[in-house]
Amino acid sequence: MSLSVVLYGDETIDDLLEFVLNACTLGIPIITFGYVSFHEHTDSYFKKYLDLFYFLFTLRYAFEGDILLSGNILDTLDLAVRGLERTKICHCGESSVVVLPDGSVTPSICFGNDNGIFQKQYINWKRERIFFLERSGCSGCELWKACRGGCMGASVFRSSSHLERDHEFCSLLSSVWEKILKDTHNSDIGNG
Repeated sequence: MSLSVVLYGDETIDDLLEFVLNACTLGIPIITFGYVSFHEHTDSYFKKYLDLFYFLFTLRYAFEGDILLSGNILDTLDLAVRGLERTKICHCGESSVVVLPDGSVTPSICFGNDNGIFQKQYINWKRERIFFLERSGCSGCELWKACRGGCMGASVFRSSSHLERDHEFCSLLSSVWEKILKDTHNSDIGNG
């Protein structure tokens, strides 16, 4: 069993720590974290998400072996830190599907059940998207190999196009990455 958690920006670091500790106590092996869209909110929400995901990233290593803290942002950061390349963009539509409350099946929660996107089309869109993003400004990003454009479903949900990158994801991912690099650099200076 695993849990998926959507952060709304009003959680505290203490709330997250307590949640992860309780999940460990219950023997839950995986918690996947996502976030609701913050483009309608103020900069304070962005800062809060930045702090929450940075904290979750540090917890990921503190609890390594006991519980996996996962999600697109956390997994991408982990690949970047380890210098690894993402080989599978995401599991949506390939090794998993979503069953909606009305019983309908869709490749991703972001698509809902009324848009007629079936699994084969979804996989073709993912391939087309990677081809497009590799030739756009994304491939010049230092996180490209770990990110590969982020979640296509979220991009479609936010921009209505499978070829667009998810600007919210990019902003948040880049900001957390910069904080990791800054803290690592400051830690290296302190130890040097």
